[in-house]
Amino acid sequence: CKSSICRTDMRCGRWSSYSVTGEQKNGYIKLTGTSASSRITQNLDGVAGKTVTVAAKVTGSGRVYVGVYYTVDGTTSSINKSVSAPNGIISARGTIPSNAESIGFRIYPDNDGGNLSANVFWAALYEGEYTDDNLPSYVPKGYAEEMAECQRYYYRLATTTSSYTYAYG
Repeated sequence: CKSSICRTDMRCGRWSSYSVTGEQKNGYIKLTGTSASSRITQNLDGVAGKTVTVAAKVTGSGRVYVGVYYTVDGTTSSINKSVSAPNGIISARGTIPSNAESIGFRIYPDNDGGNLSANVFWAALYEGEYTDDNLPSYVPKGYAEEMAECQRYYYRLATTTSSYTYAYG
């Protein structure tokens, strides 16, 4: 997230947020939720029919969920793992059905004792099935690669003398 604050239903990099603010700190993003359904989500392309592992390095004092959700025939399902008071890597693995739609990577602090916050240091999607013990090392993308991927979703459409028109999706 290159911006300092991500607000409800806005984009933070390629992540969208719902009922959560994200404040960029030194090396992590602090998520603070406002409801039990607070979350950040990133849409995933090209993973239907594949076995995947999602992982994130997270700290927090409440319960935090990391996982993949998808829809098949109007029913939403998920592959996720939750950890109470996480202090490290949380990973979840499974196979996404080949007919799945609306696939996304989701991280959310649960309302565990009223605590709706988590610190996210990194998040990654791996093709294949890995455990916490054999996950490939996380290697952040360079600025140019990250910017090119972000621009797939966010374009300047037109300019006027006082503002720009943008689209994302």
